[in-house]
Parts: sequence; structure tokens; C-alpha cells
Amino acid sequence: MEKEEMEFFEKIERYLEGKLTESEKIELQKALSNDPDLLKEAEINKVIIETLKNRNLLRIKNDVDQAMNIVKRAMEHDSVPFEQSHGEKPKRSIQFSNSLLKIAAVISILILSIIAIIKLTQSNSVDSIVISYLGEPYQAPPFYRAPQESAENWKQNYQSRNFVMARNILEGLVQSDDKNLEAQFYLGLCYLYQPERDPKKAIDQFNNVLAGKSRYEEQAMWYLGLSYYLAGNKQAAVNTLRKVRGVRQEAAASLLQKLN
Repeated sequence: MEKEEMEFFEKIERYLEGKLTESEKIELQKALSNDPDLLKEAEINKVIIETLKNRNLLRIKNDVDQAMNIVKRAMEHDSVPFEQSHGEKPKRSIQFSNSLLKIAAVISILILSIIAIIKLTQSNSVDSIVISYLGEPYQAPPFYRAPQESAENWKQNYQSRNFVMARNILEGLVQSDDKNLEAQFYLGLCYLYQPERDPKKAIDQFNNVLAGKSRYEEQAMWYLGLSYYLAGNKQAAVNTLRKVRGVRQEAAASLLQKLN
């Protein structure tokens, strides 16, 4: 991996951990919004970091390192000739037994780590499949008024992949009019496509759309299924994807087959 790529992924990690300055954050969000490939790479990186945290793999690694150091010191101590080890055979035997116990503990930790890494790999693989089905963002509706007006400006930002700015405007529109199903649908999409994906908030918006009557119902059902899965609710995702009809039905069937 080249130096520039390494620096980019380090910046992604710092962004996900909330360690970037405001100007660095804006610069990174703009770069991700303008490049779908970078956005996908950032999402995969996010999944890895979150899964590592959720499964405490970083803590396990540290524990393994510490345990290995303890065993190393214990075995070095046990390698001292018997006559130099307090001159008593029982102590020597007890020390050797303790070392064996420590070694067994390390092996157990390593086994747990391997199991966790296997699960991590499986999780990343499935999440990547779901993310790939997101594909290109759903098309923005046409402008009916000058795009400078706040009520329409979100469409320009959405079309330009500035999902954070579009989200901010849409949140204001939804707050002032909770019957605006179009705004809620696209707000849900912004939560899914913004650099720091938020599927739980997307779920709320898509459910609101489905509770009303609009031309976005079929699309909302599809994106709701994806949102459920990305939020960690696989059963709700499966149940929702089974209800998808229209142009997304074939894609939903294909995804269900891969998830099962």
C-alpha cells in the first residue's frame, strides 16, 4: 500500500474516532462525497474498526501480548538449574506447573482470538455484500424552483453527493413539516450515503414514508431492508426484503439468497 493510501486510511480511522479537527472533517467529507470508491473503502474500514471494538479483539491482542511476556519470563525462570532455584524441589515443581497453566491460558486466548477473527471476516464479507447493493444513490427529484432557495437547495447538494449538507437542510424541512414524505425519504437516503453512515436514523425515516402514501413506497421498502441489516437487525432485514415489490424485487431476492 502506498504512503498516500496509508495516510488516507489513518485519516479515516481518526475521523471515525472523532479525532479530526472541524476543517479536516469537512475536507474528508467532501472528498468522500465526490468519490464513490473512496466512500465504499471508508465504509469497509468503519465496519472493521467497529467490529474490532465490539468483539474486543484489540483488548484480546493486548492480553495475548501480556500473557506471552509472562510465560516467557516464567519459562526463563524455570530454565535456571534446579540447585539455583531456592534449593527445594517442591518449589521448582510448583513453578513449572504454574508455567504450564499460563501457557494453557495463552493457548485458550489464542483460540478465542481465532474464532473472533473468523467471525469478523464473515461479518465484513456480508456487510460488504449489503453495501454493494446500495449502489448509486437514488436519483434526486427535479428542481421546481431556484436551487438557491433552501426548500430546493437540498436537491442540488444531494445530486452533488454532498449528503451531509443535504441532510442538514432536509432535517429542517422534516422538522417543520412531518407530513413531507419526499423529504423523509431522501433524508433516510442521506443517512445511508453520508460518510458516517447512520442506518438507525434511516430506518425511522423509511418507516415514516411507508406509514403514509407516496410514490416512494417501493423504494422505501428496499432501503428499509438494507438499513435494518446495516443496523444489525438481520431478521427484520429478511422480513422487509421479502416484501419488496416492483423494480427492486429481483435485487431483493438475489440479496436474500446471498444472506441465507
